[in-house]
Amino acid sequence: MILIMISALISSVVMIILMPINIKKLNTIATDKELNKISEKYPENIQICKEILKKIENKKMNNF
Repeated sequence: MILIMISALISSVVMIILMPINIKKLNTIATDKELNKISEKYPENIQICKEILKKIENKKMNNF
């Protein structure tokens, strides 16, 4: 049990070091008006899922 906890802690530290998160860069991407304008042209996730289910002829999940 202790070995699992130590390996999880070490892997978490390695991931934080190797993959730094730049919060400012993420915020600028999230608030970019041009990207938001592009994404408004696409349908909502639920509509996309319904279309995929229709294409694979899944009758059980069409009622959501």
